[in-house]
Amino acid sequence: MNDNNEHICIRCGSPTISSTTIRQSANPLYPITVTQYRCTNEACQKAADNKQAELLKQRLEREEKSKKYHPIKKPEINP
Repeated sequence: MNDNNEHICIRCGSPTISSTTIRQSANPLYPITVTQYRCTNEACQKAADNKQAELLKQRLEREEKSKKYHPIKKPEINP
């Protein structure tokens, strides 16, 4: 890391742009801080976005397949 806290992209070495958001958690004493870094190189960032989208698609497909083979059984209530 550089002395001036500049972050660089691990894929291509270009500088990154950061954005920070603060979300409230269930406990108000501990907010969640999320920092996202985006590469300034458009081709590099587009490749990273495509990879993330593909990973998300695969995860959703696995979840659907899991639901198909392992459905959630509702408990039977006897009156």
